[in-house]
Amino acid sequence: MAGNGDSTAAAAVLAALFASAPLTRPELAEQTGFSRPTVAEANLRIAVADLTGTVHVERRQATQGTGARQVAAQTARMIRSAVRATGTRLGPLRRVGVAAPGVIHSDGRTMSTAHNLGDDGPFDLLTPLEAAVDAPVVLDNNVNLAALGERWRGHAGDVATFAFLAVGAGIGMGLVHNGEILRGAHGAAGEVAYLPLPGTLPVSQRPGHGRERLAAEAGGYGMLAAIASHPSWDGPCPSTVEELFAQSAAGVPAARELVAAEARQLGMTVASTCAVFDPDLVVLGGGIGSNPQLLPVVRDTVHALVPFPPRLESSALGEVASLTGALCVALDGARDDLAAPLSMTAAAEAS
Repeated sequence: MAGNGDSTAAAAVLAALFASAPLTRPELAEQTGFSRPTVAEANLRIAVADLTGTVHVERRQATQGTGARQVAAQTARMIRSAVRATGTRLGPLRRVGVAAPGVIHSDGRTMSTAHNLGDDGPFDLLTPLEAAVDAPVVLDNNVNLAALGERWRGHAGDVATFAFLAVGAGIGMGLVHNGEILRGAHGAAGEVAYLPLPGTLPVSQRPGHGRERLAAEAGGYGMLAAIASHPSWDGPCPSTVEELFAQSAAGVPAARELVAAEARQLGMTVASTCAVFDPDLVVLGGGIGSNPQLLPVVRDTVHALVPFPPRLESSALGEVASLTGALCVALDGARDDLAAPLSMTAAAEAS
């Protein structure tokens, strides 16, 4: 970050999900009956800001390879290019915040279950980024950072305990208690995609390799499958989730039915969270979750199931929530670095 000679970059890798198992996009298109453009591409977003949080450069690209190593290399190239685009007016890069779609282990550098990157097992994402950029790098889960973004510049600014439920191609949750992210023993707190659903228990499965069953139902690919399997439409069948919401807003009965079913599923997810976490606020985010059509039914479902229902809001940040959170942690780190010598000087003078 920077002001008067200092800068940093925040990088967010947006989430995607390969429904019941890792699949290529052509395989997904074949199985769902939709064209490749209908199945969202995973993409990278980069922002360069100064110490005030003012963004000077913002860029977005589709991922150009499969696997965390290729995506890390592309991210590093984008960061370097974006920083160069600021010229010399911001000064050196001070800190990089990276939001990644996987479980981040306690070492702060190892990521696993990054299905959309083509890497299921543990992978050191931090080391190649640190080697490529001349600045400290902070890595965190994308939904955790979306929650921090919402706390910084959204609805959760004055809320100590809240949850951010992100629904896009997949589904995940960031949990904040007393202003701090709850990570769990393995860094997997909030991985609600693995919540068991009635009637979906596996007949046989390798231990520890559970499928993202809630995501398969409530994520983007689950919604596409619901569209394809619906018996009838009054007019053209929607080919994307966006078209489904548009038809629902226009009053098409089948579309309204599917949107309401999605909202009820999300409401039950929120209710399950309330039973163990008891948040003051739940923010619905992501490309699907932030759609305002979902909020009334989600709210009604939660109020019907929970004795102490939280306030529910659609995200104020939309698709840039994770990027905003990555920017927030990069800013905090850069400011701490710059303030440290002053603190040491003050301590020495006082002694």
